[in-house]
Amino acid sequence: MSNKTTLQTNNTIISNNNLTIDDILNTINNLPEAGSEPVLQSKTVSPSTASQTVKPDSGYDGLSQVTVNAMTTATQATPSITVSSSGLITASATQTAGYVSAGTKSATKQLTTKAATTYTPTTSDQTIASGTYLTGTQTIKGDSNLVASNIKNGISIFGVTGTLEAGGGGTSQAGIIFEEFDSDGYPTVASIGGFTSMPSKCFQDIFVEETDFYATCLTKSLTSIKLQKGLTLIGTYAFRDCNKLQSIEIPDGVTTINSNAFENCENLELTEIPDSVTSIGTGAFKNCNKITNLIVSSGLTNLSTQCFQYVNNLKEITFKGEVTNCGDYICGENTYLESIYLPNITSVPTITSATFSSINETFNIYVPYNLLTNIKTANNWKNYAERIGTFDIHSINIKQNSINTYKTNSIELTVEYNDGSLVVPSKRGYTIELVSGNATLNGNIITLNDNAQVGDKIVVTVTSTYDTSISSTKELEVINQEPTVSVNLNDGQWEDSGTTVDNNVVYKSAAGSYNTNSGKSIATINIVGCTVVKLYIRSYAENNYDYTEAFAIDTVASRGAGLHSTKGKSSSSDYVECVYNLDGNNHYIQIMYSKDSSGNSNDDRGYFYIGYFE
Repeated sequence: MSNKTTLQTNNTIISNNNLTIDDILNTINNLPEAGSEPVLQSKTVSPSTASQTVKPDSGYDGLSQVTVNAMTTATQATPSITVSSSGLITASATQTAGYVSAGTKSATKQLTTKAATTYTPTTSDQTIASGTYLTGTQTIKGDSNLVASNIKNGISIFGVTGTLEAGGGGTSQAGIIFEEFDSDGYPTVASIGGFTSMPSKCFQDIFVEETDFYATCLTKSLTSIKLQKGLTLIGTYAFRDCNKLQSIEIPDGVTTINSNAFENCENLELTEIPDSVTSIGTGAFKNCNKITNLIVSSGLTNLSTQCFQYVNNLKEITFKGEVTNCGDYICGENTYLESIYLPNITSVPTITSATFSSINETFNIYVPYNLLTNIKTANNWKNYAERIGTFDIHSINIKQNSINTYKTNSIELTVEYNDGSLVVPSKRGYTIELVSGNATLNGNIITLNDNAQVGDKIVVTVTSTYDTSISSTKELEVINQEPTVSVNLNDGQWEDSGTTVDNNVVYKSAAGSYNTNSGKSIATINIVGCTVVKLYIRSYAENNYDYTEAFAIDTVASRGAGLHSTKGKSSSSDYVECVYNLDGNNHYIQIMYSKDSSGNSNDDRGYFYIGYFE
């Protein structure tokens, strides 16, 4: 038996292997008296930032209650925002002690803002207020002309002190500084300033005597002119007859170039008119024979009558503006003009029946692709439908559908863009690939092999070199068909004249136009299997107002839009030759004689005959 003794009293365990009798008696003496209550203590505590353990003080058996004092509550402080003079943004708040409920407090401060702005220096200061928040780039414009040599000697502009003398010891007259001279002392370079409007005839009328030194130099020796900033108008005849003038600097800010301003400046090589120009008068560049390619101001939206008439060697002209209206003869009498570009129009401009009159018969007009259909069918524009093209390529294809072996076993393939519309020259170009078939390909020429038969299929693919993602494939059928040509006189609008030319029947206009103001007579020539057709047309009527036209292949007749015309070529016997190179497929050509609203002359008729086809 173990000698370990355990005694439990009042929840106290005494365990000892060597417990003595004295230990037991002492424990018994300390037990509470039977039936007595325990002594309990009440305590009050306050919350703190640390955890607390609450125990009864010495002499107490336990705790009767514990009271925890309530916490003081406090409202969450709202921050305030300040911006220092150095731009430092500070948000701060002072919070009182106490319990703060969960939540969010925010504060905002609206700063004065300024969007992106461009500042052009003027004669007075321009400021941005302190404390302004810049939401966009602020641009202070500079100017490459702000150099000492362009500023009068002794004058300082933005810290640049001028050194400019009157032509370096030269001569100044009427706001003109002559800067360079030839070996004979005549000025060749002039700088013109001090004007806002360049006076009409300013060079012609300042010096009236041809023997006068300055009259001679201004019109006979001056090769370069620099117009200074501040000029807004160039007057009528301002530089007329300065026939040695080669270059002129027209500053941005000029808004008006009046009629005949540069007339007879036959050596002037001008390539661009600044975007500030909004008005150009009649014949402003008349007989400026060195201007060949011209880009015209984006500010010019109304093209006045004859504004670029008689610019004799002009080949290309680009109107950058959103042109809305065009007067008569805007490029009249320009026999070398090839292209008119209108890249930025957003609607169909209003034109007259004479807007594009008196230009050569081969010029083209280029417009945005999305306006192409509307422009081709619009009033007066439709007269030039075959000459209207676009800047964009949307499709490309081979025009032919067959290869006719009636006379030859080869054919030159014809490529067309956008279902037959013109495309600007810079975007033309293509490659042709023979995909399959009993033939060979050399450039554009498809030649059938000797064993090719009627019914065979020749497959070719054409791809744009400007955009190789644009291509199409065409299946050409080998046929054998005799070429034929027939004439539809349109229910008597034309008739057999009873005469012939080289045994070919001559047809004349009849009902519809004969002695009928604003009348017209149309005939249709139907063509099957031909590669070449030659027609001959003439009119014997009012020379410039009543005329015969032959239209492009598969094109409906529309007055003034003919591919070939007798306008201005009235004759009782002389014919205009019209040659059509075809693809061997079926086509038609329309012939029309039409009259203006009044007047009859000579026999008042149009004539045509078919001279050759194969």
